[in-house]
Amino acid sequence: MYLNELMKLCRKEFGENQEEFYKDIFSRRSASSFEIHNQHALQIKDIALLSDRSGLSFHELINYCKEDFASDFDKDLDYFRTTLDNYAKTQDIELKKNLEELYSKVVSLHFTSLKYMNLYFMMKLILSDKIDKISKIDYPDLLDVKKIFQNFSKFTLFHYKILANISSEFSFSELKSLYDELFPISENSTSELKEIAALCLNNILAGSFLEKRYEDILPILNIYNELLTHFPSYKYKINYIHNKNLYLYVTTKNLKYLNKVVSYIDLLEDIEGVEIAEQVRTSLEHLLSQEGDEKGKNFIGIVNEHGHIQTYEKSNYKKFFQEKRSD
Repeated sequence: MYLNELMKLCRKEFGENQEEFYKDIFSRRSASSFEIHNQHALQIKDIALLSDRSGLSFHELINYCKEDFASDFDKDLDYFRTTLDNYAKTQDIELKKNLEELYSKVVSLHFTSLKYMNLYFMMKLILSDKIDKISKIDYPDLLDVKKIFQNFSKFTLFHYKILANISSEFSFSELKSLYDELFPISENSTSELKEIAALCLNNILAGSFLEKRYEDILPILNIYNELLTHFPSYKYKINYIHNKNLYLYVTTKNLKYLNKVVSYIDLLEDIEGVEIAEQVRTSLEHLLSQEGDEKGKNFIGIVNEHGHIQTYEKSNYKKFFQEKRSD
């Protein structure tokens, strides 16, 4: 149903007349014209009032209406997601061409809009190793981001989305000026922005561990800890503790910290499922292999009689370590 039909239905369910329901929004004549013909010149504050009067959240109000609230960017983003999903399933040549054409459009627009700039980086991250015409994120991209961000005194959700997407591609030292600008976040930031801010930190931490840039990790953890004072999230608090203990292990080689990391992976499996936990476990095994850390590798998994690595849970090391701790 359209907005006028939805509001008329809500008004009648509340048993109110037009004058009561549309007070400070429409005159009596305008209210009648709105409900019959859907004619209106509503402002943002009026939508907020209609949300209150109807008992619907703003998002519910938008979702229930047939009106096309989608911008050109929203349509391009939806097209990208749908086409990407279908291409991943079929590898169809026409779908590949469609993605290449969309990328060309996004390239032409990415300096005009933060939303298109973010889509530009998303497409590079996802498709650069699958489609030759789409290049990887490179240093000139970073310079462009820095130049554009310099023009802003207030940072919004898409600034943080862009930073999250490039944080997996550059070192903290290369991105430090951006982190200095965007952190600490404002205390009155939305929950969505805080989520993306945490994602920025997760991505830069993952890259720092992968590239063994351990000198970068402590300052990132300090930013993360400060974020959590404004964003009391159990999910991100646990993730912060995991990264802190991983940092303490790689810098001290004390097995008590590795035990806490593995406990986090066990908890992650219970909460998020086996697949995500396995990804984290594989990353940990890769990190220990890079380090040449035989003690750590033996702790999280041992080779069985068939030459296969047993996971930490299936080996006796968990029991062994717990017994050693109780001595």
